[in-house]
Formats: sequence, structure tokens, C-alpha cells
Amino acid sequence: HQVADTLVGMAIVHQEKGEYDLALELYGRSLGITERQFGKDSHQVATTLNNMAVVHKGKGEYDLALELHERSLVIKERQFGKDSHQVAGTLHNMAIVHEAKGEYDLA
Repeated sequence: HQVADTLVGMAIVHQEKGEYDLALELYGRSLGITERQFGKDSHQVATTLNNMAVVHKGKGEYDLALELHERSLVIKERQFGKDSHQVAGTLHNMAIVHEAKGEYDLA
């Protein structure tokens, strides 16, 4: 778990520097570790998917961002329930991506 956390920390630094491809590589490595350690439906995996989606949104890769947010949403709904603040946060992130795409009716 410590390795995955370290990779996430490094990914955040690169993300903040605008080094999106490197950030995604590090998040991807963290995701693999987290899936093996906690399972593909864990809230830790959902968080990493969300982080990766934010990077894709920053790159203008809106469809990839929405795909990852959707995967995160499914996990969070199972883990926390549809009315949880975790689900609300993911729905908010998805709305931001839809807005960036000009899909105001979906935002």
C-alpha cells in the first residue's frame, strides 16, 4: 500500500506541473497495485480512477475522463450508496467534464 501511495504522491506533483502523461503513468502503476491489494471494486481503486479522470480532463481527453469517472461512480455507488457524498463528488466531476465538452444539458 505504501508503494501505491508514493506513486500517487508523485503523480500529483507531475499533474500540478502539467506533466500529464507522466502523472497518468504513475497513477496507472498505482492502480494496478491497488487493484491487486484491495480488489477492483474497492474505494481506493475508485479514488485512483477519479484522479486519472481529472488528468484526462486536463489534457482535453473528455471521453476518457468520463469513462473513468463512470467506472469510479459504479464502485462508489456499490460501496457507499447512491446518496453518499462520495457519489455526489463524482457526479460533480462528471458535470464539469460535460460542461467542458459544451454538453450543458448533461452537466
